[in-house]
Amino acid sequence: MGRVPGYNFLCGILRSRETGFVTAQRLEAVLAARGFDDAVAQLPDGPFAAEVRRAPGFEGLERGARAETAALRDLLAKYSPSASLEGLLLAPLDWFNLKVAVLQKLTGRRDERLPGPEGSLRFTEVSAMAEAGRYEGLARSFADALGAALAAYNEAGHSTQAFELALDRQRELALLALARDVSSELGSHAGESADLSAALVLSRAALAGIPWTVARHAFAGHVDEARFAELAGLKPAEWAARVGGIGSTVIREVLAAVAAGGDVAEIAAARRRKLATRIRDWRFRPPSAEYAYWWMSRKLADLANLRLALVCRLNGLPEAETRKRIDDGLL
Repeated sequence: MGRVPGYNFLCGILRSRETGFVTAQRLEAVLAARGFDDAVAQLPDGPFAAEVRRAPGFEGLERGARAETAALRDLLAKYSPSASLEGLLLAPLDWFNLKVAVLQKLTGRRDERLPGPEGSLRFTEVSAMAEAGRYEGLARSFADALGAALAAYNEAGHSTQAFELALDRQRELALLALARDVSSELGSHAGESADLSAALVLSRAALAGIPWTVARHAFAGHVDEARFAELAGLKPAEWAARVGGIGSTVIREVLAAVAAGGDVAEIAAARRRKLATRIRDWRFRPPSAEYAYWWMSRKLADLANLRLALVCRLNGLPEAETRKRIDDGLL
């Protein structure tokens, strides 16, 4: 069965389901619940809630997250006119879990981070691949990216930091290619997101004293990689007169703000709010790839927030700490 020609049908289905989003009030009720069972009682109906109520605990959370993402994947597979849109929306889940699985193998620490919701890859399968050091079961895009990241790990003296930076860069490049294949506007958005990541990595590396031999893996294939190498040898305060030749407006502005003494975390938060505002504005543009991207992004953000809130509750984290981890940028 071929894909449907255009976004009318998909966006019509999505618009009819907008009432299923997690509202700010609903999320607040989950966060403020007295215990795990009370929090579960506040969940909106759907595949995630059904599985969690069937098996209250970590296993129910994982089954629920898989059921929710599977339903979204099936919806896109049936009605999206673009296979790239499906990959663009769900691949980030796989990239994150791939990184977690391999880092657990490289560090030997199995409980350092929990995997996130699953996309197309099962975390247990990826973890088994990492344990065996054999990745034949991965799609070519993931396998090639992982090969580049492991090469960076070895080249930098078994630096897990180099591994993370390299894999994150490969993820950005893969998502950028998918976004450009869907639409020019999504491509532009993904490009700004990738440039923001590059500027933040360069800034944090400079402030933390991370050597260029490690940091450079975050900029593989970037048109301004050589210029970044020059800036990496300077103090941020010396950047102001040297950023003018960088092609990306986002990178120039972020580096100039850091050079002026701005707080990197605050600069990053402001830029991400700007990107989130653009995505939220796409909700007014059905039928289009941009509307579908907003709808799916919002749905995945709802899932991530609910899952995170319940995981934190099971782990006994204080409510205040849980709230710090919630991403409400798309609410």
